[in-house]
Amino acid sequence: GRHSDWSVMGVGRDAEYKQVLDGNLSPHASNNSPMTHNQLGLINGVVVPCSLNILGVVLFLWLPWALGQAGGGELLGMFVLGETQTVLTVLSLSAIVSNGTMKGGGSYFMISRSLGPELGGAMGFLFYISYAVSATFYAAGFGKEVQQTWFPDMTGAWNGMFLTLCSSIALLLVLVVALIGASLFTKINSFLFLIQFVAIFTALGSIFFGKPQNSDGWSSSKLRENWGRGYASHDDACDGGCDFRKVFAIVFPAVTGVMEGANLSGDLKNPGRDIGRGTLIAVLMAFMTYILLIIAFAGAFDRDELRTNQAIFQEACVNNYIVVVGILVSTSSSALGAIFGGSRVLQALARDELFPYTKFLGKGTAKGDEPWVAVLFTWGIAQACAFIGGLDKIAPIISTFFCLSYACCNLACFLVSISGTPNFRPRFKYFSWHTCVAGILLNIFIMFYLNVYYAAAAICLMLAIFAYLVYKAPTTTWGDVRQALMYHQVRKYLLRLDARKQHGKTWRPSVLLLINKLNGPLVEFCNHMKKGGLYVIGNVVLGNSFDRLTVTANRMQKALGEYIHVENLKAFPAVAVGRSARTAYQNLMLTSGLGAMTPNTV
Repeated sequence: GRHSDWSVMGVGRDAEYKQVLDGNLSPHASNNSPMTHNQLGLINGVVVPCSLNILGVVLFLWLPWALGQAGGGELLGMFVLGETQTVLTVLSLSAIVSNGTMKGGGSYFMISRSLGPELGGAMGFLFYISYAVSATFYAAGFGKEVQQTWFPDMTGAWNGMFLTLCSSIALLLVLVVALIGASLFTKINSFLFLIQFVAIFTALGSIFFGKPQNSDGWSSSKLRENWGRGYASHDDACDGGCDFRKVFAIVFPAVTGVMEGANLSGDLKNPGRDIGRGTLIAVLMAFMTYILLIIAFAGAFDRDELRTNQAIFQEACVNNYIVVVGILVSTSSSALGAIFGGSRVLQALARDELFPYTKFLGKGTAKGDEPWVAVLFTWGIAQACAFIGGLDKIAPIISTFFCLSYACCNLACFLVSISGTPNFRPRFKYFSWHTCVAGILLNIFIMFYLNVYYAAAAICLMLAIFAYLVYKAPTTTWGDVRQALMYHQVRKYLLRLDARKQHGKTWRPSVLLLINKLNGPLVEFCNHMKKGGLYVIGNVVLGNSFDRLTVTANRMQKALGEYIHVENLKAFPAVAVGRSARTAYQNLMLTSGLGAMTPNTV
């Protein structure tokens, strides 16, 4: 009876979070309706989506122009720099996804479960906005290619209206595919993937084995001539004179898109195995394709032709319309990937309820858990942006958001690596904390190198969302790395704290308060008296049955910890057991504290 007020406190706390103790589920997730998940494989779930997004419209429209400006050597250096950043990020990504269970949400899920809901939510929000707005850019590229190919003389207001109409039609087709689900998405993607590679390699074959328009054919002498730099003193694409930084900023999107497979993590049969392998395969394929294209165009065309003729890719092919179809495929597949991947990030964010009034966006179908509400919402944002138009000026900040996301992915892997957490045992072994640090630094460097102002704006926006979530985010039990890092550091410094070196000048009271009832004034008095020292609030449980005593002591310990949290006390709970009050209190005094941090005042 003496401890009855303690035993009833905290009862039911375990049951409240029973479904989220593994850290992989949202504390708000519901299991009321059973759902089946899609079972995509390595090729159709990772390699194809990543390849389509990496080998996008930049390849067809800007790679020859960049080659004419930077030359083969510097352009190859740009791709080496970008692919190094990408590969380092993919190594960290592979390590994280191969450790434990990977749920839906892609990079947001990885970062939030590793670095906590605040940073994860901030990055997830920016990542989602990037995808939603990117869908509009890709759809606009689709409309521009249609207009330039079949209606080149259209000008004025009609031109703008026609571009908006074409963009809207492209977004509507993408919406239909995304609403039907992953099964149609993979079939469409596989078909588009085939068409895209036919277009690319038809152009390569035409250059190496034929004689393209405005060219005398491929030659090694022309390759040597175009290998050095040749930046124009004025070019509209550079807003003046071109240099390495400006050209790199334009071609940089050609090395992004590596998160497409991760975004489909909830639709993959084996995400832990397939995301890392599939993404590396896609990156390697894209890099080899870029090398072949650089060698082909550098050896076949004059520099002025490369810099001024934006239709040179079409003219290089045996049939212009093959490349036109390739460009339309690239833009439409990229828009589809943005809607499809972005909606899954939004669904995961909504299910975690980090932001108010978003729970309805987390709904999914019974079959496949397709995020139909998030798809419609994402399409709505993209369509609104298409009507607004004039988004070219904010396009570079999208690349900045991707760099920031990649840096956070490397940071997450770095922190869980150095924390020494026993359950971090990834099956993917080709990484270390050194590669993580290199990935962090390289992503941040590229982000600021591309545009200092956009980088600063992106970081400020992320910090603002982070600060909001610190105060508003719900309590989670995801088991992020912060507790592991604090444990690691506290243990290290406790070992350094030597009781033999204590001196009277540095003495401070370390209080052990023995209570059997929660006495507010006495608890508060000791809290003020400790003056930065150790403060332990303890109680005892009496009896003979060890099993029963253990259960009661655990309940009391949790209840006492909850009281300390609610009252905002800087104290530790302690509970001891014994057959008599004397023995129990002796046990409590002997076991309180750790190492050199032990109570000196009772």
